[in-house]
Amino acid sequence: MLINELNTVKKNLRDVALSFALCYPSFYRIGISSLAVHLLYELLNSRGDVACERFFYDNGLPLKSMESALPLNRFDVLGFSLQYELDYISFLKMLLEGGIPVYSSSRGDDDPLVIVGGSAVTANPEPISAFADAIVIGEVEPILDDLVEILAGNSNSRKMDILEELSTLPGLYVPLVKRSVRRIFAEDLDSAFHSLRQVIPNVNSGSRFYPILGRSFLLEISRGCAFGCRFCLLGYNALPMRFRSFEKLKTIIDRGLKYTPVGKISIIGSAASAHPELIDICKYIVSSGFKLSISSLRVDYADEDMLKLLVNGGQRTVTFAPESASSKLLGIIGKGFQVEDVLEAAKAAGKAGFKQIKLYFMLGLPGESLSDVAEIVKLVKRITNYGFNGLRSIRLTFSPFVPKAGTPFQWFGVEEPSILKSKFNLLKMHLKGDSRFDLRFPRLREIYIQSFLSRSDSTVAPILLRVAELGGGLGAWRRVEKEFNFSIVNRAVSNLNLNADLPWDHIDRDFPKSLLLKELKDSGLNL
Repeated sequence: MLINELNTVKKNLRDVALSFALCYPSFYRIGISSLAVHLLYELLNSRGDVACERFFYDNGLPLKSMESALPLNRFDVLGFSLQYELDYISFLKMLLEGGIPVYSSSRGDDDPLVIVGGSAVTANPEPISAFADAIVIGEVEPILDDLVEILAGNSNSRKMDILEELSTLPGLYVPLVKRSVRRIFAEDLDSAFHSLRQVIPNVNSGSRFYPILGRSFLLEISRGCAFGCRFCLLGYNALPMRFRSFEKLKTIIDRGLKYTPVGKISIIGSAASAHPELIDICKYIVSSGFKLSISSLRVDYADEDMLKLLVNGGQRTVTFAPESASSKLLGIIGKGFQVEDVLEAAKAAGKAGFKQIKLYFMLGLPGESLSDVAEIVKLVKRITNYGFNGLRSIRLTFSPFVPKAGTPFQWFGVEEPSILKSKFNLLKMHLKGDSRFDLRFPRLREIYIQSFLSRSDSTVAPILLRVAELGGGLGAWRRVEKEFNFSIVNRAVSNLNLNADLPWDHIDRDFPKSLLLKELKDSGLNL
């Protein structure tokens, strides 16, 4: 084994009908912190006819399976989880380095089938559609058994016959067949599978393979988000909002911690703080003797009792994502709370005993001005009055707005680099010299690449492949811009025509284009 891990499964590939390579095209410590990886690994290996082994794209690991050190081309099916647009290049590099024909149309009957899923491709599958044999639009659990039955039962069939049959499954987009597809999801979380035997690496906290959330059991309590922030991918591409019941979660905790003997439980779920039984869940975890963490809280759900539970559970830093400190912008983006709610949440966190706080802000939102950015400075300085006045006690992460397909703000482009830089400079000028603040800014170039990818169509396939062939770094992107004679920034900053067909319009969603246009109108903004 490449890393000593708990709860791995190793089968003889000769004894099963289907060998499945579960691929996460990013660092091991990121992939091992993804509940989707644990869920699919356990679900697939629970079947007697399937052997599932994992691959990560990590420069500290060879491109071989974690379980048996086998190459990619030894498997019947390659399943990729693409959560972020910037992972598209690593996805292609894995195919190239694994000796897999990159284009779906170039793969023959004896080559592995490539199936892709994840939030990024659910929103817009077209940029990678030329490389994938099938793309899961939504959540795979409702069709996983049917998917496996087709793949395992047709191992000697022609590839196109298999793809034709796969295209009949709901939620499965097969680009070479091109039938319409509707997003699928697990309607009832209490009935949905939850991973109990989660893989835990036996490494110390200083290891580069140590999970982001530490040695913890990942507990999913919710999916989707009903708050409808107009920029948010999950708020429109992962509806409806669903919760697991407290009774079901107690069973998962009791059983899961027997199979996954760790001392900490990390609560997972979009808008998890809105769970109607969250306090009961947290009380149960803490009273059972486990440490507790939750990635972030909505400020309007952060009462002092909840925050004290987190402190008692060992969490040392509380995280909020106000996105803006401008009352005007909070209304435009549909955040659902006021600036005073942010202050009240920070005040409650200080009273509960937190000494460190993380705040996420989004810059360049449609309608934002420099004066709106200046409001961030005023807000965070007021927060220092609530006990957050030590060295780097307030971490501020600033991320520029990136348009996401399937959201009301999909038609807006990213702000021009000069404008974003002026906003960065304003914040640095007023906050960087203050030792209480730890400022985090992204690399702007990556923001424009992400935006370019999030709204592209299938014609970008040669561009992506060439970037991957050149190594995938920022220098590769600059060279490819020259070779293909186009500008990433120009594409990223451009607004889209409200009346034009969009590359992802063929995906049938619960929030159709007509309702997105209504939400855009309700924001008060004009393109």
